Amino acid sequence: MKKNRTFFILTPLLLWYLLVGIEITSLFFQFPKPMYFRAWEHVLNEGKDGYYVPFKPLVSFSGKLTGDLLTAMNFLPKTGDIYDQAFQVDEYGYRNETGILNQPISAVLLGTSFLGGAHETQDKLVNELLLHTYEIRTYNYATFPLQHFWEDERFIKSPPKYAIIIGSEGEILQNSWIEVLQDTTVTHPVPAWKNYNEWNSLNNQFAFDYINVSKYAKRFSITKYYSQKISKELLNTFLTREQIAYEFVKNGQYDPENKMIFFDVSAYDPRFNTTTQKAVEATVQTLVKTKKILAKRNIKLLIVVMPGKDHLYAKKYKRLTPEKSALYVLQQQFEENQIEYIDMLSISSKIKKSTGQLLYYRDDSHWTTLVNEIIAKKIAEKLTDNELNREN
Repeated sequence: MKKNRTFFILTPLLLWYLLVGIEITSLFFQFPKPMYFRAWEHVLNEGKDGYYVPFKPLVSFSGKLTGDLLTAMNFLPKTGDIYDQAFQVDEYGYRNETGILNQPISAVLLGTSFLGGAHETQDKLVNELLLHTYEIRTYNYATFPLQHFWEDERFIKSPPKYAIIIGSEGEILQNSWIEVLQDTTVTHPVPAWKNYNEWNSLNNQFAFDYINVSKYAKRFSITKYYSQKISKELLNTFLTREQIAYEFVKNGQYDPENKMIFFDVSAYDPRFNTTTQKAVEATVQTLVKTKKILAKRNIKLLIVVMPGKDHLYAKKYKRLTPEKSALYVLQQQFEENQIEYIDMLSISSKIKKSTGQLLYYRDDSHWTTLVNEIIAKKIAEKLTDNELNREN
């Protein structure tokens, strides 16, 4: 009787320990980890120098990816939803070719995941297109705040001719990632690493304590991955995407007509109103101050603001004309304050009406390769024209 009681007590405990062991060992034996769906996550830097280096230096990744919004809908990717992606990081931990700073550069590109290419393969990034198509050397500095760039020793010693901010209108007008640049004399060295192992030996943060082990086991859990996978397979086998996303259709996050997924249509209103008027004023004030500070190092400011996915494709804003948008007013303010910019609003509106080419991926929150190509072309034209005018 006692043996049976001991068996019933110990068996669940042993099974639990076995499961924990499988989860923990999966961290080491599964490579790449099944929880990753984009190269961005795979090469993300979580080391001690993460404040200055957004990615692990001198690593590359080549594999499949899916849009970041499919998971939110509980959709399994279809054949056309799976893309190839190559991701390359330079010796400093930024998304560039190795050694690009060995020679002078024309501009530093500043932005977030739209610039860094969370959904984009390496040769389709703006900096790569500028380099290989237009022979203009630029540096992809997809990290914020802007103060990092100002205090970066590399660009204090060799200032670029331009600082180019590239972002979506939601980012720019919500002023969430642009802070007023402070004219400090602080300098931060950003080391160049000889190889990944050298960096990893100094920045490896993994500690074998309960909290860290459980955190990593949960993040890379094989059980979690396959349980979610099976449940999604069942959902997508017996229900249509419209049925699965019923609640998301009602709140506008999924448009079954265009098969378009949105992050949150209520997060930002592209129409010009009392709220966005204040946002326009705050953004312009920030950029005017930024322009003045950059000029102290003879760095020119250029702004590229892309209309948001909601603005262009959400049914809620279907009747919104460019002239009634906050972005239109922002661009007028750019002209009044002599802030150089590229008019992506007019370009996007024209493409949407005339060609119907997608400017944002249906299953992802990021814009398409086409937008990168347009931005690269317009930057090249702007920089070339400015150089010609300067010579004349």
